[in-house]
Amino acid sequence: MNGGGAAEEMVVEKQSGASMMEQLVPEITTHALSYLDYPSLCRLSMTNSLMRKAANDDNAWKALYHKVFVLFLLLF
Repeated sequence: MNGGGAAEEMVVEKQSGASMMEQLVPEITTHALSYLDYPSLCRLSMTNSLMRKAANDDNAWKALYHKVFVLFLLLF
């Protein structure tokens, strides 16, 4: 290797047109989205079609529901 790993990655990204987030497997993307709050999840869905698909996935909303409402029910 010539030590240009970062530059090579950038070239691959430019050629494919996909960001690093878009290259993740769906399970990892869903896990990452589980840390977002409602407004952030909605904003992410407006960035592009791939992120809209990920943000509109039932599993992303299920994680948000459990994080917000189940915790709320446990407290009261």
